[in-house]
Amino acid sequence: METYIGSIHTVGFNFAPKGSSFCQGQLLPINNNEAVFALLGTTFGGDGRTTLGLPDLQGRSPVGVGQGKGLSTIMWGQSYGSELTTLSLNNLPQHSHVAEFNPSGGGGSVEVSVMASKKAGDTSAKDNAVLANATEGMGLQTAYAANPADADLVSLGGVRVQGSGGGTVAVGNTGSNQAFGIRNPYLGLYHIISLVGVFPSRN
Repeated sequence: METYIGSIHTVGFNFAPKGSSFCQGQLLPINNNEAVFALLGTTFGGDGRTTLGLPDLQGRSPVGVGQGKGLSTIMWGQSYGSELTTLSLNNLPQHSHVAEFNPSGGGGSVEVSVMASKKAGDTSAKDNAVLANATEGMGLQTAYAANPADADLVSLGGVRVQGSGGGTVAVGNTGSNQAFGIRNPYLGLYHIISLVGVFPSRN
C-alpha cells in the first residue's frame, strides 16, 4: 500500500524503510526530492534554492495546527516549548517571609529626678514620704516629710541612667532558582516521513 508523499508515521522499529527518512530535521537536496519540496517548501528548514528541511520530531510531540477552544494559535511548522523551566517573581503566589531582629548594645538614656523637701523632716520612712532636712527629736532622726507642698519640693541632681542600643532587621532569601522538568510522561518511538509514493491531490 502506497502512502502519500510527506506522510509521517510512528513506527516501533529503529530504521527508516526505503523511500522514507527519519524526521530529524535533515536537509535534503531539492533536485532529488522535487515532489517533497513542492509539498513542504521551506516550512521545516532549507534555503529553498538547493535544500529543503524535514520536520524535526526528536524529543517533540506533534500537535494539531489551528486554534483550539481556549488555546493559543498553532502555525504550520511552528516549534515551541521547553522541557525545563524556572519560576520568576511574577509566577509566585503572594506570601510573606520571616523577619529576624538582630539586636546590638541595649538600653537607652534616661534621666531620673528624685524629689526632696526643703523643709525639716517630720516623719520616719513610710509610703509617699520624700526626703527632707533631717531633724532630731526625742532621740530619733526624722529625715522624711509626709505630704509636702509642691512649693517646698526640689529636684536632686546626680542621678542618671545611660545606655545605648541598636540592631538590624534581616529578611533572608530562600529558594535555589533551580529549573524543573515539565515534560509529559513519554515513550521513545521513531517518526518517519515518506519521500516517495502518491502525490496528494487537492481535488
